Amino acid sequence: MTPPDFSDPASVVAGFIYQMHCWEALAGALRSGAQARFNPDRDSTMHPEEARVSEAVKRVVPRTKSQVIVETFRKADYFGGAREYVVKRQGEVWLIDSVSATVGSKKLKLTLV
Repeated sequence: MTPPDFSDPASVVAGFIYQMHCWEALAGALRSGAQARFNPDRDSTMHPEEARVSEAVKRVVPRTKSQVIVETFRKADYFGGAREYVVKRQGEVWLIDSVSATVGSKKLKLTLV
């Protein structure tokens, strides 16, 4: 993937999602590999999961000249669903300020690490 276009808030969020997917895929592969090595039946198979980062950004909602909300939808069995990224302009670039997820009817603020 090419580096994000920091002049475009949707590109900043898509780049973040892509990097998180890469990290999750690596962590998942390491976990699956460990489980396969220690499976007493030795019948494990590993199936890579694929994420569609290009379809993650659903809508960009301008709030002010320097703040937008980027709405996404994460397809996942665990903690999937709608996300809202608050993206703020600092100088000439857009940076993620915060993210929240909707779980059921509750909106939760998430921690970006």
